[in-house]
Amino acid sequence: MRSDVQENTIEISFIVDGSAKCGEGFEVKHVRRVAAILPVRDGSLLRRKLVFYDLFWNESLGWFMWESRQERTGEAVYLWSELKGEIVNG
Repeated sequence: MRSDVQENTIEISFIVDGSAKCGEGFEVKHVRRVAAILPVRDGSLLRRKLVFYDLFWNESLGWFMWESRQERTGEAVYLWSELKGEIVNG
């Protein structure tokens, strides 16, 4: 959902379990880093590129990714969740 490319064009190279520090004094325990090769637009060309995604887990979202984006009206949070799909807060 996040990469906005066809699912059959993504190759997962590996997935590792771990934890992540998210700000000062806060650590998330349920994290997986996914290495994927997928098509990425480079100007007018579409090239295959290795990208890394960190997926977090909680009961309400399941496995999810998120990012903060600056939009015309201010900041927004985008979430991509296995249980709830794409969510935009902002």
